[in-house]
Amino acid sequence: MPGQRDALVLAGVIGDVLDPFNRTASLRVIYDARAVINACELRPSQVANPPRIEILDDNTAANAGAFTFYTLATQLKENTCTGDEVVAYESPQPWMGIHRYLFVLFRQQMGWQRIDAPAWRQNFMTREFAHFYNLGTPIAALYFTSQRESTGSRARRR
Repeated sequence: MPGQRDALVLAGVIGDVLDPFNRTASLRVIYDARAVINACELRPSQVANPPRIEILDDNTAANAGAFTFYTLATQLKENTCTGDEVVAYESPQPWMGIHRYLFVLFRQQMGWQRIDAPAWRQNFMTREFAHFYNLGTPIAALYFTSQRESTGSRARRR
């Protein structure tokens, strides 16, 4: 959808994190009962639990089932809800400012392959990761923003 790519461009996701791509799959991310809409803002408390992620190939949308996995997963099998979780979910906990949280879907070009967990999460380089594992260009992406939740009213010092 052009609107989804526009949100990615406007937020700098296309350019900063990803190269331009054509969406060929539908990606839905659902936290509890709330679906993530591209560019929405969610509080850390709303994303504390791992999301359900549904993937539907646009070419077979009428006949295919959705796939479900959490965080960094590989080897997703068609018409199943299984995959290999590589990195466990860690809920966003931004300390200051507004942070972007991005879900990117790649089609593994080489078929089944071992993908190792990155050494660290901070400053993760999506382009380098995709290039290293020969993942090609993304087929879908979705992001949301989050910032530290206010701690409520504070007692005034006298």
